[in-house]
Amino acid sequence: MFRPVLNLLSIQFIVLIVVIFQSSQAFALPAKEKKPAIREKWALIVSCEKFFDKDIPSITSATDSGVALKEILVNPQFGRFAPAQVATVSGTKTIKSNIDKCLGEPWLLKHALPGDLVLLYFNTRYKTIPGKNDIYLCFYDTPSAKSSIENTISLRDTLKNVAKRSQSPYIICLLDISPTVHLDDGSSPPSKIYDEIAQETNTTIFAATAPGSDAQHAQTKKCSALVDNMTEALKAGGGQADLFAITQYVQQNAGTEKAIFAYPRNDSLVVKAILGMPTKSSTPDHIRIGHNPDTVYVEERQAQLAAKSAPLKNEKNDDDDDDNESNNSGPALDFGSYMKKMKKDIQSKWAPPKGFNAERVIAVFTITKDGRIVEPQIVESSGKENIDQLALQALSQASPLDPLPKGSPSSVQIRYQFDWSVR
Repeated sequence: MFRPVLNLLSIQFIVLIVVIFQSSQAFALPAKEKKPAIREKWALIVSCEKFFDKDIPSITSATDSGVALKEILVNPQFGRFAPAQVATVSGTKTIKSNIDKCLGEPWLLKHALPGDLVLLYFNTRYKTIPGKNDIYLCFYDTPSAKSSIENTISLRDTLKNVAKRSQSPYIICLLDISPTVHLDDGSSPPSKIYDEIAQETNTTIFAATAPGSDAQHAQTKKCSALVDNMTEALKAGGGQADLFAITQYVQQNAGTEKAIFAYPRNDSLVVKAILGMPTKSSTPDHIRIGHNPDTVYVEERQAQLAAKSAPLKNEKNDDDDDDNESNNSGPALDFGSYMKKMKKDIQSKWAPPKGFNAERVIAVFTITKDGRIVEPQIVESSGKENIDQLALQALSQASPLDPLPKGSPSSVQIRYQFDWSVR
């Protein structure tokens, strides 16, 4: 009696395998290129089911869709996101100020670094304004007035800011959105708007439907069709399907309202990103190396559970490879003293001009094992080019720093904030 169900699952699995094969052919990369090496993964899930202004229609199962997406993302077999690195906002908490905090320094932009994958999911309604080629996402405190964008966020500006500040090429925005009103007055956004925003912001957008159409609900589950199909795709592929294969699977199952997939043409490597790729935080048995959340965020290090119960071993020889995680049975690294010394060394080279108001510059860079500072980039400018250059000059003059502590990864990524006040 269970044979039809088994056959259906088998067919879905075969379809996904075919899609994966087709995607590898359509997006064949040069032999020298590798699939993206994702350092860490972060997700923000926003589900706005009801609105304070009753003139904005509610969205059936928006909250359930957010719950279902988080469940598959944190599943250790499929999504492999660390639960602590998936933030969810739903119900009356979906006010604009909360969304701004989640997208900004208090959370996402405090932690996400250039090698990280960032997944943004919005299940809500949106507005469009004549003359403005943009999508304005609505939240619980958004007024219904057609021409008002109060307490909304611009999709274009939001993605541009996250991309600029994080410097990550792996920013994926899932849109389960519907218009606040049916747009029959010619103000519907152009059909290519998602592609235009993706190219301009260097991010990837996967929308449940074409602009102006309502997102669809799953036929048999209490969630959206987009979340339902993505869940099935991740399961069928064992979490190993790349982004392009997943989107192809969803599009094939989207029915009459085709999902829209837009990605930056100048960087096709993003389509090879594997959402279910394991990272060091994918399992609960890990620890963080200490960091000052206002200035630095360093790479997480895998804890070795066996060290807690195994007998003491002979001390490692100096010739042993410090990068070999399996041989590291000692206590977790404490980067606290190293970071204090690093900050002191950089600050000694930082000499902003006098007479400016309190301002800041934020840079990201990598410290190699021998202490060299490489790949410095300004991710939040002071607004004054000469000040930004002084910050980069301070990093150049401070290099090399002390070598990373014994047992460190081959490199760590740092987010550093230069501050100065009137003097």
